[in-house]
Amino acid sequence: MISKRLPRSRSLRKIIIIVSGGETEDVYFENLEPIRHDISIKREFKPVDPQKILSEAVRLRSMHQKNVKCKDIETWIVIDKDHFDIDNVIKAAKQQNISVAYSNICFEVWYALHFQYSTAQNDAKGWEKICKKHLQVPSYSKTKSYNHQLHPKTKDAIANAKKLEIFHKGTNKYSLKNPYTSVYQLVERLVEL
Repeated sequence: MISKRLPRSRSLRKIIIIVSGGETEDVYFENLEPIRHDISIKREFKPVDPQKILSEAVRLRSMHQKNVKCKDIETWIVIDKDHFDIDNVIKAAKQQNISVAYSNICFEVWYALHFQYSTAQNDAKGWEKICKKHLQVPSYSKTKSYNHQLHPKTKDAIANAKKLEIFHKGTNKYSLKNPYTSVYQLVERLVEL
């Protein structure tokens, strides 16, 4: 587990635990800056299905509640639809008071929203092609950080993700919201914009 720690002289008001199951998500959050000064991030990468990611988030939160003096612990899972039954996982997370940063069909929807707003459905490879085009790279890699290109456009991505939220307002099942991402909600909690 990697942590971004604060200098000892500052008082820590919040710990945010992020548990993700995808390489792209892990690389993105590892390199996300600038992080707010009043939080500490505890990241955990678990390349498993969303239900196991949720179980790990519950375990980590419980462990931190016992071992850390900070009482304000916010826990998030970062998941994609992929081929999983995501609706039940999101419902279970809410019952456990765990926030969900969810993308349908893949995390690359969040990347693409930095450059364009789109309601067009795509598969994961289609979103990767869109990212490759906008990032202007010869090949797209899930394990490479593109944060230096994405960060200046984070406000655009948040605005575009909020438009998608409005576009899908009448859709009750998360699995039917395509394309969709709520990653912006977590980014707004972490980054000084």
